[in-house]
Amino acid sequence: MQRSAEDLRFELPSQELEQYAWLHNEHIHGSLTPLAQDMSDQRMRFAADGSPMSVFVNGYSYGQPFGGFANRMPEDPERVVGWEDVWLPRIAEAAAHLEQFDPASVPAGGWREEIAAQVQVFHRTFMELHTDTIAVVLPAAGVFTEGYVALLGEERRGDAISTLQGHPNESSWRAAALWRLSRIARGDAEVRAA
Repeated sequence: MQRSAEDLRFELPSQELEQYAWLHNEHIHGSLTPLAQDMSDQRMRFAADGSPMSVFVNGYSYGQPFGGFANRMPEDPERVVGWEDVWLPRIAEAAAHLEQFDPASVPAGGWREEIAAQVQVFHRTFMELHTDTIAVVLPAAGVFTEGYVALLGEERRGDAISTLQGHPNESSWRAAALWRLSRIARGDAEVRAA
């Protein structure tokens, strides 16, 4: 039986989490596999009240909203100028390292440690990249949203956010198709056991 997107339900991992607001993490725009979710859980951050700052629902990442720097412009908006010169060599180096990985080199019982090491290589590069770009883009988006609301009214805040999120495109369709494919695979015992 094929299911449509309308069949999906937003069900949090526990009822206690229903008291919080959850925002879709646009940086992880696609559905993550259970293995990728497990690796994300290793880096779990918690709010002051002990609640998780992020959860996965249907493979998608959601986070609690935070004030952070969302409505402050960065001190140096020129920070992303020359981004390619700074980051492309670092990305190429991390990619080359990850592409050289030989699964046959992992000893029996060593997969958890190996995956954690691979994740660290990825994060050393891409979390810094994320900070270097999002620390500029997110505050600018917050300033845009507040300006939009000031001009057109609070009832139009959703329009401002929709404008920033963009429109359905090949990436969003691909993410939805991947999710549907994962549901088919999950329903097959032989695939799950592989």
